Parts: sequence; C-alpha cells; structure tokens
Amino acid sequence: MKKILYTAVALIVVLSLYILFKDRNNKGTEDSLLLTPKSTSTILVKTETPVVTQSEETSVPTIEPTVELTQTQATPPPTARVTPIPTPKPTQKPTPAPTVSITPQPQFINNKQFLVTYDRILEIFWYSKSVAQNYIDAVNITQQKLPGVKVYSLITPTAVDFYVPEGYKYGQSQKEAIDYIYSKLNDGIKKVDVYNTINKHLNEYVFLRFDHHWTQRGAYYAYTAFCKEAGLKAEELSSYKTGKTSDFIGSYFKYAPEDRFLDNLDYIELFFRNANNEGYAYNNIQMNNPTPIKVVRNDEEMKYIPYKYLAYINGDNPLSVFYTGIKNGKKIIVFKESYGNSLIPFLLSHYEEVYAVDVRRDKDINSDITQFIKDKGIQEVLYANYINSASASENFVHMLNMLK
Repeated sequence: MKKILYTAVALIVVLSLYILFKDRNNKGTEDSLLLTPKSTSTILVKTETPVVTQSEETSVPTIEPTVELTQTQATPPPTARVTPIPTPKPTQKPTPAPTVSITPQPQFINNKQFLVTYDRILEIFWYSKSVAQNYIDAVNITQQKLPGVKVYSLITPTAVDFYVPEGYKYGQSQKEAIDYIYSKLNDGIKKVDVYNTINKHLNEYVFLRFDHHWTQRGAYYAYTAFCKEAGLKAEELSSYKTGKTSDFIGSYFKYAPEDRFLDNLDYIELFFRNANNEGYAYNNIQMNNPTPIKVVRNDEEMKYIPYKYLAYINGDNPLSVFYTGIKNGKKIIVFKESYGNSLIPFLLSHYEEVYAVDVRRDKDINSDITQFIKDKGIQEVLYANYINSASASENFVHMLNMLK
C-alpha cells in the first residue's frame, strides 16, 4: 500500500515539474522570437524538455529529455514595389499671347492746326484768295515785264492732301486752291501739274513725315512734270549717285514730341549730279563777295548741321548761282522759298547757268529783279513754290517789292 502511495506522489511531482518547465520553455521561445530579427534565413529553435529523475524509492521509468529541432520560417518582409520614375518631358514654354499692335487714334492738336496720325504730323491747310492774289500778281507782272521770256508756275501740294485718314478730313483742299490760282494766271504762262504727278507716287518716300517739306524724291517727280512743260527729256532717277543723311527731326516734331516718332525719324535722301556740283551764294544782286556752295552736300558735310534739309543749295540765300559747264547758252532763274531748294539740283542737267532767288529776301535784293534778268540774258523764269507759300503767307508781298 505504501508503495502505491509513493508511486502516486512521485507521478504528481514529475507532472508538476513537467508543467513548470514547459511554461518556462514556452515563455523563452516567445522571447526569442520577439528578439529574433526578421530574416529570410531558416531559424533553428531548440526546445528542451526537462529531465525528470526517478525517485530512489520509486521505479518510475526515466523520461529521456527530448531535443526537438523545429524549422521556423521567418515571414519575409514584403517585397518593395519599385515604381519606375517616368522620364521627364521637356518643359514647354507657354505660347506667348499674340502682340496686339494698338494704333493710336488720330488727333487734332494745337487748336486743330495739326493732325497727328500713327506715323506722321500733318499741318491743316487753309488759304485765302486775297492772299493768293499776291502770288497771282507776281507771276503775271513778271510775264508782262519780260516779254519773250518763258514763265512757268510750279505749285506743289503738301502731305496733308494725301495722307489724312478717312473720317478726319478737315480744312480746305489744296487741289482746289492750286486750280484756282492757275485759273487766274495770264495766258502763255505754263502751269506745271505737280499735284497729279506726285499723286501717282504716294507709296514712295515723297514727303517728310515730321516736317512741311517734301523729299528730294518728291522734288524729282515735280522736275519730270516741269520737263514735260518745258519740252525737256528728264534724266532717269537711276542715273544719279545717291546718299542720305542721318536721322532728321523736322519742324513739326516739337508740336507732338512723342517717343514712338523718335524710333522712326525722317532722313534726307540725296541725289548727286555726275557733273559739276558747285556754285556761289550772294547776299545782294550786285554779286559781291561770293561764298562757294554745293548744290547738294553729302552726309559727312551735314554731320554737325541739325536741320538736314539745308543739304540742298546751302539753304535760303538771297541769290545763288550755278555754272554747270554745259555749253548750250540756256539760262533759267528760279523764284523759290525752301521748297524749291531740292528741285534746283535736277535743273543743272539742262542749263548752262541756273540762278535762284529767295522770294522772301527783298531787303537783300533791294532792286528790280526783272532788270537783273535782262542784264544776265536769262531766257526762262520758274516760280517753284508750295501751296502754303503761294496762298497763305506774306511771302509774295516781298516778291512784289522785287518787281517794282
């Protein structure tokens, strides 16, 4: 009986020890797993069962310690999904918005004396028939006092009659004024039609844009109209040597000094004769103390002269004379203001002597100019003037003083 009791006690002790060791072993394994880094390699975990020793008095079979090698496959980390980086596309520059060119609206300025358009300044034209009568009288008297001398009237318009935008017409018609004056001239006086001639060339650079003058190209077309009336063959424009001056700020610019005009200034186009280009200027009709001048000065000679239109016949001298070297005995005198200066160089191809008198310089001439014409044997007289001078100024009051 005692033996059975001992055996039972021994079994209870063994079972208690077994349970105790198993709990401790499981806890160690969990700790091991918590400390074991995750890896894709195989992990060997050694699980031991504690040895239970048989009691000296009990012959309980010895339970051999069991060593169990367990292969635990570590959970592999999730494979990182590599998202390919797209090849960057070249950055496209934004398409710029189209530049809208805003054309300034034409506007009248200076009490409607001028009209400013997008690319030029125009002087509004008004004339008086009573003022125009001074011009009419001067031309008619010249013919009456010089029988046998051919007399020509060449009146040129200005840019205002051709370049006023639609809807901005203001002032009077220069064409009507010219036609009126021509209708009052004596029979036998030749009227040169510059208006219709130059009207055919408005797509060319025939008028300065910021000055009241025409260009020498415009004067050339007036010269061809004169040749038609005078029975001469005009030289081809292509036969002249050419040049031009640097930028020219004209007399109108001061009335509308806008920056946009400074980017597109006028220049003076130059046409040079192949023959003689020299003459003399005088301050009186006696032709004392001559000053050498050129019929056309080049850009280098005009470099330090701001008013570039003075390139032609050295400006407005009381009397200028050119000896061309052409031995044909023909002589002409031109009564002009500054508009006629750029026309005169073309006449040198047809006359042996060319004279020019400024109609405003009566105090310098101080004499009857018709007697001078007779003394010099001059056979032709040309009045070369622009319409404002002929019909809206006192210029021909001075001219009439030279005809008394």
